[in-house]
Order: sequence, then C-alpha cells, then structure tokens
Amino acid sequence: MYVNFEKLNHLFGGNTRYDDVDTTPYESAQKEFLEYLKKADEEYRRQEKEAYEFVEDVMPAEPGYEYLQYDGPSAEQITADTTRAYSQALEQESNALLAEYEQDRRAGEQKKSALTRQAAGEAAQAEEKNREEKRGTLSDVAANGMGRSSVYELAGRAFDEQLEREKSGIAGQLEADVAEIDGALAQLQKDHERAESELNAEYALELAAEIDKLQQERRKEEERIKKYNNDTARRTLDYKDDRRKAIVKQLEEIYEAEYERAQQEAVAKDYTGAKRESYQDRLQAAIDFYSQYPTAVAGRLIGDNETALERYLGYYLPRLKKELGIDDMGVSDDL
Repeated sequence: MYVNFEKLNHLFGGNTRYDDVDTTPYESAQKEFLEYLKKADEEYRRQEKEAYEFVEDVMPAEPGYEYLQYDGPSAEQITADTTRAYSQALEQESNALLAEYEQDRRAGEQKKSALTRQAAGEAAQAEEKNREEKRGTLSDVAANGMGRSSVYELAGRAFDEQLEREKSGIAGQLEADVAEIDGALAQLQKDHERAESELNAEYALELAAEIDKLQQERRKEEERIKKYNNDTARRTLDYKDDRRKAIVKQLEEIYEAEYERAQQEAVAKDYTGAKRESYQDRLQAAIDFYSQYPTAVAGRLIGDNETALERYLGYYLPRLKKELGIDDMGVSDDL
C-alpha cells in the first residue's frame, strides 16, 4: 500500500511542498485580486440590500409633522394697541365736540359784541337826536324872549332827562340781552362738559369690552395651538413607535429568511439566485487569476490567503482548488 508521507506530514503540522515557494513577485497582483473580490462582494451586498424596501428608507426617522406657533400679539401688545386706537378715535370725537362748542361760543360772543355795538350806536343816535331837538327847542324859546326864563331852563332839563331815560333803556336792554346770551353760553359749556364726560365714559366701556374680546380670542387661539401641538407630539410618538416596531419586524423577517437560506445553502453547499451568479462570477475570476501561475505558486497564494478567499468565495473555494488541482491542504492532487 502506497502512503503519501508528504500529505501525512502536512496533517500533523509538517511543511507542504509549497512552503518553500517564493510568492513575493506575485503578492502585489494577489493583493489587487483580493481587492477585486472585495468590491465584487460589496457590490453584491449593495444590490441585495437595494432589493429590500427597508422601513427606515420608506419611513424617515421624523414624520415631519408641522407644529404651529402663535404669532399674534401678546396680551400687553393687545392692550397697548387697542388703547392707542381708541385714544386716537376718542381724541378725534373730542376735538369735534370742542370745535362745535367753540363755534357756538364764538357765535354767542360775537352776538354780544354786535349787541354792544348796536347799543352804543343807538345811544349815539339818541344823543344826536336829543341834541338837535334840544337846540331847536331852546332856540325857539330864546327867540320868544325867554332865554333867561325858567322855561328855558326847564326845557333844557327835560331834554336831558329824556336822553338819560333813552340811554338807560338802551343800556338796560343791552344788559338783559347780554345776560341772556351769557346764560346760554354757560349752559352751552355745561352741555359740552357733560357730552365730553359721557364720551369719555362711553369710550372707556367700549375700550374695556374690546380689550376683553381680543384677549379672549388670543387665549382661545393659544389653547387651540397648544392642543394641536400636543396632538401632533402624540402623533409623532405613535409614528416613531410604529416605525420602530416595523423595523424590528422587518429585521426579524429578514433574519429568518437569511437563516433559512443559509441552512439550505449549507445542505446544498451552493447558492441560489443572484447570490449564486455573484459567487460563480467570483469563482471564474479566481480560476482565471490563479490559472496564470504555476500550480505551486497558486497553491501557496491560496494557502496564504485562505481566510479572505473563503469569505469571498464561500462554498466555491473547494471548487477553485479542485479546478486548479489543489487539495484542501494546499497540496497538489497528484502527490
């Protein structure tokens, strides 16, 4: 019976016949080839990942719900703005009342001035008339030779008294007319002051009511926004929880599918679908690469890079060795 002592020596830790092969000239090409296999593996895994519609890609981490923000006036601003607006309106109406009052008051003053001028004119006319009549009468009395008599004196006194009565009547009428106008002006001032007071009170009530209404609207809007944002926050938490559950469920499904596929591959020592195509392409590339070297060189290169090749070729590594005539111990089958 023939015993291959070289293989036995390898099994028990001895050196194979490839141990002395110098692969230094080929290490650069070997490194480039392993990089090629790495990229091929990465490309396959990328395509395999793209075949899945991952939950984290479909459902973003944040749902993007819009939160509302109250951008209306503050309570202080509402009070200030409303007060300013009502103050301006009040000032306009107050000015209108004052203008009307001043117009009526000036009319009364002007009427008083006119009556005073009229009375002065009437008094002057009475004096002129009295003077003319007195002169004529006294001339007639003197012409009749009574210039030094008591008649002349009595006649002159009569005209003087008549003038005083007329002037007194004019002054009395003027005083009465002025008093009536002053009374009207006093009442006009009272009416104006009352109207101004009522206007201020009316505006104060309207201002308070308007501010209260606007403040209620502000509070209502703030409560609406707060409720909406709280609901949105709850919706966001629900969304994140649903997303987390969906991710976990999908990962469990992927794991189960991968585990089942790995079990099937382990039994068949082969792959299926796109994975099989990728590994077959890598196997063929490995055959093409190592076939260009002598068997000893290929065996040493494969033995030195066993771990990396097993990662990239998987179940097809033994096929590579078989194709190249190298057994699992890096020894040629013909030994």
